[in-house]
Amino acid sequence: MSIAQVDSQLDAIRAEAKQVQESHSRTIKEINGDRSLSDEGKQTETAQWKAATKERIDALRNKELAVVDAAIVDRERLIDSKMGNTASDIIAFRDAQDRADRIENADEAQRVLERALRTSDASLAGAVFRRSLSAGWKAPVETLTTARPELAEAVKDLRTFADFRDNKMARTLFYSGF
Repeated sequence: MSIAQVDSQLDAIRAEAKQVQESHSRTIKEINGDRSLSDEGKQTETAQWKAATKERIDALRNKELAVVDAAIVDRERLIDSKMGNTASDIIAFRDAQDRADRIENADEAQRVLERALRTSDASLAGAVFRRSLSAGWKAPVETLTTARPELAEAVKDLRTFADFRDNKMARTLFYSGF
């Protein structure tokens, strides 16, 4: 799924959330203007409506995150598939992931990655690359995308999706009030 497709889905979700918020505001005004309700009745109706609206907004927020998470998984699978997909590649990759998980910093990742590239160890290179991506280590990521330019676009998309997922402030502001 392309960034444009994800953006389109997110725009649709946010448009729906905006409609829910607008409907909420109208309904609250109607409740407050209803002369047949006592103050206590208005408070009860308002509380019930707010709870229902919060539930709908939370569901839309979760739907947004699910779209982004699915796009991230899609890009991660694309990247992983370029590292090899035979049974022996998968076993080697799993072993390489264990080794890469023990890497503690970007300098160590860079050294291991350069060695893996020199020896054509695609499994280790891929595992170190994934570890570097998740840790935010830029140099090893750049090294591999330079060596494997076919990964550059997928990595760019992955970073975009991850930044969006991790930007909780924007999501909080958009879905705030409920």
